[in-house]
Amino acid sequence: MTGRRLGLADQAGVDRATAVLVATESTEFSTARTVDMLEAIDGLQGSLRILLDVIGRLTPTRSERLAAQHDEQFRNLARAARMEIHAAAGSIKRLGAFERALLGMVDDEESR
Repeated sequence: MTGRRLGLADQAGVDRATAVLVATESTEFSTARTVDMLEAIDGLQGSLRILLDVIGRLTPTRSERLAAQHDEQFRNLARAARMEIHAAAGSIKRLGAFERALLGMVDDEESR
């Protein structure tokens, strides 16, 4: 997820949902009237809708998720390529040393 921050409207929605939750928690349902219980349920449903809407806006879109995934894949490929280049450079150095050793042996044979 990207580091998105809540906008003013989203923060107000979260604050409203929090207030509804606090009010619902303080309700004595064992002695509450049916109307009060139904109002609490309606308030909770509204709060849930608000929070789901906020979460929906904060969740990265599919294209954002794919872009992040592609960035990570590119970084992995770049790391792998860097390691392969390093390994190839080592191989070239070993081949150079091998070539010098062979040439040294041939020169020794010719000089005899």
